Amino acid sequence: MPVFTKYAGVNLDDFGIVMESPTIAVLSAAIDSVLLKSGTEMKENAKKTANFVQKNYTFEHYKATLQKYISNELNNTKQQ
Repeated sequence: MPVFTKYAGVNLDDFGIVMESPTIAVLSAAIDSVLLKSGTEMKENAKKTANFVQKNYTFEHYKATLQKYISNELNNTKQQ
């Protein structure tokens, strides 16, 4: 089960733990939460995570996102 801060810019729907801040106390609580999960739930979350990453973090997806951001920036620059 992935554990990350909200600053990572990742949305893993309902199968990850998002920490509001990167502090030791928050990380400790997240780890405690993960340790309460059953083995079956952990396997299901691992599969969901792998499927999500394979679907959403491909080179093609990255390329399209980067092109969109560059295009938006160029358009904003031209309008100024």
